[in-house]
Amino acid sequence: MCGSGAGSCVAATDMTGLVLAGGQSRRWGGIDKSWVRLTGRPLVQHVSERLAAQSAAVWISTNRDPAPFLALADAVLADDWLDGRGPLAGIATALRRIPTPWLLVAPVDSPLLPLNLGSQLGIAALREGRLLATVDDGEYLQPAFLLIHRDLAGALVHAVDQGVRRLGAWVQAQHPARVDARAAAWGDQLRGANNGAELDALRALIGELGDDFDGGR
Repeated sequence: MCGSGAGSCVAATDMTGLVLAGGQSRRWGGIDKSWVRLTGRPLVQHVSERLAAQSAAVWISTNRDPAPFLALADAVLADDWLDGRGPLAGIATALRRIPTPWLLVAPVDSPLLPLNLGSQLGIAALREGRLLATVDDGEYLQPAFLLIHRDLAGALVHAVDQGVRRLGAWVQAQHPARVDARAAAWGDQLRGANNGAELDALRALIGELGDDFDGGR
């Protein structure tokens, strides 16, 4: 996945994947969307498999019962903070434990996750000399798709300790490298399933993709 130039990108062996599955799924009426099924498999399985294809290991961040997740990941982590501080807490919890230099983060409701997400974010981070990189869809940052170096663990833990909860605001304040989703030709691959209507739209899209979806493209 890396280019031929030395140091041109971050190798898969230098990344730990993290599925953000710690939300309360309010738009699903409290049902844990991790287990909502798409093409016969739960959303969390889709995302964990796609992260596994581009990282050394996959961890899942959740504050629910860890037992159902254990078969889908190398580790399942509850937040170090017990008062529900949001995705930054999940990322901080993982970042100060990973054995790899980089953490590749994706939300649990992104079943079409690009298989070159990590490599493209790594190229951007190294090119710009940044410790984190995220996705820009042409209108907004998509900070839940994130590559972050463990050297930022201390700063992130401090931010969470101080009550910072907005993922997008914290990421933007770090002046991240950005990957343009349009230039990366990711199209609909970043689409999520935040509710039933969005899940139905993904089902229709997968039907159009056919074998291309099974091939991870």
